[in-house]
Amino acid sequence: MLVTKNVYIRSVYQHLQVISQDEEKWLEYEAREKAIRDYNQGVLEVEQRS
Repeated sequence: MLVTKNVYIRSVYQHLQVISQDEEKWLEYEAREKAIRDYNQGVLEVEQRS
C-alpha cells in the first residue's frame, strides 16, 4: 500500500483518520472542501466566458 511507502502520505492518512473520528472537525473539513470546489467552479465559469 502506498501509505506505508511515503512518509508524507502516511502522515496525511493518519491525520485524516483522526479527523474522521471527530464529527466537528469532519464537518469543518467538508465545509473547506466545498468552498474550494465552489471557488474553482467560479473560476472555471469566468474563464469559459472569456
